[in-house]
Amino acid sequence: MSATALRRELLRVVESQLQRDDPPEVRATLERLVRDGWSQREAKRLISLALGHETYEIVGLQRAFDAGKYARALRALPRLPRAAL
Repeated sequence: MSATALRRELLRVVESQLQRDDPPEVRATLERLVRDGWSQREAKRLISLALGHETYEIVGLQRAFDAGKYARALRALPRLPRAAL
């Protein structure tokens, strides 16, 4: 999968999370980032980077999805996880 396709897929997943409001931290993060001056597009991109980092660790470390870790990464935005830089 190309980097462009991967970015597009992560954004699609973020959109789906927002539509389902699951996990609710995604919507809360989007609203917080927009309040802080980020555009919706930029905020969704930041969220997708946090999701990408979690996905990378699931695949790379062969571990289960960690909802708590994902929520902490969302709360830390716009600061990105180290591996996402």
